[in-house]
Amino acid sequence: MSEFESFIDEYGEEINYKFDTQLLIEGKNLSDEKIREYITNNIEGDCLLVVGDDELIKLHFHTNTPWKVLEYCASLGEIYDLVVENMPRQAQGLNLYVLPFNTKEKIKLIKEAGFDSVYTGIYDEKETLKLDEIMSIFEKEGFFIPQMHCLYYEPNLKYLWKEGEPGDKQIEDLLRQIDVTAKYHVKNFVFHTCGEFNPPTSMIGIRRIEKLLQRCNQYDINLCVENLYDFKQMKFIFDNINNKNLKVCYDCGHHNCLNPKDDVFGYFRDKITVLHLHDNHGPIKNGTGDEHKMLGEGTIDLDLLAKNIASLDDDIVLCAEYKS
Repeated sequence: MSEFESFIDEYGEEINYKFDTQLLIEGKNLSDEKIREYITNNIEGDCLLVVGDDELIKLHFHTNTPWKVLEYCASLGEIYDLVVENMPRQAQGLNLYVLPFNTKEKIKLIKEAGFDSVYTGIYDEKETLKLDEIMSIFEKEGFFIPQMHCLYYEPNLKYLWKEGEPGDKQIEDLLRQIDVTAKYHVKNFVFHTCGEFNPPTSMIGIRRIEKLLQRCNQYDINLCVENLYDFKQMKFIFDNINNKNLKVCYDCGHHNCLNPKDDVFGYFRDKITVLHLHDNHGPIKNGTGDEHKMLGEGTIDLDLLAKNIASLDDDIVLCAEYKS
C-alpha cells in the first residue's frame, strides 16, 4: 500500500478532485454570486468558496480541471496569488512549505536571528531530518521548546464533529501526537478544530476533545485551540468544557483576516497561553488573506496588540510565524 493509500485508509475519504485551486481576481463589477453559479454549473469539483466584493474576489475550489477555472477567472479580470496544489502529493508530505528548505540551515538562520526558543510540528515528513534529530539539535543549540503544533489535513477537520470512523481515527492520531509532545517535555500542544467558515459543532466533537484533554491531564500538557475561521465554534468548545488544561493559541493574523469583528482576544484573554504573531491586510475585500507577513507590514493595530499582550501573564509564549 502506498503512502497515499495509507492516508486514505486512515481517514476514510478518497480525494475525488485532486487539485486544490486558489487565486485572487481583481477587476470591476465582479459578482461572487455569478462566479459561484458559473463554476457550480460548468466545472466539476467540490469545496467551492467565493468571497469578496465587486473589485476583488478570492476563490478556492477542488477540481481535476484547474485550467478551466483559470481560463474563466482570467476572462473576468487580472488573476494573481495563484496556487494549484496536487492534494494526493500534499497528503504524502510532498507539497509542504519547508520541502525545499534544509532543516539544519533553517535552524541555523533562526539561531542567527537571535531567537532563544522555537517550535516544530509533530512529524518529520515536513523536514529533511527526523524529529529526534531535530530535537537533538534544538537541545545542542540551547533552544527552549514551548509548543508543538499538531499535524492536520484541513479538509478532514470536519470529521472531528461527525459520528463515524474517520473522526475516531483522527482523535487516535491526535492522542499519539500528544504522547510525542510529552516525550519531549513540551508544555503546549496547538490544535486545529476547523478548516472552513461556518464549521459544524456537536456534542460528539466535545466528547472527542474531552478525550484529548484526559490524555493532556495525564501529562499536564495544555491543549491550545487555535483561533481560525469561526469564533462561534471556539466559543462552543469553551462553553461546554471546563478543564484546567484547555487553553487558547491566539493567532493575531487569523483574527485580522478571518473574523476581525469578533472580540477573540477579549473573550478568551484568561485562556491564552500561546500567541502566533504575523501580519496581513485584513479580510479578503481589503487585502489578500492570511499572508503571514512580518508585524508592521500589514494592517494589524500594533499598539492595540502590544497592550493586549502586556495584559497577559509573564509566562505567555510568543511565536513569530512568518513566511517569505
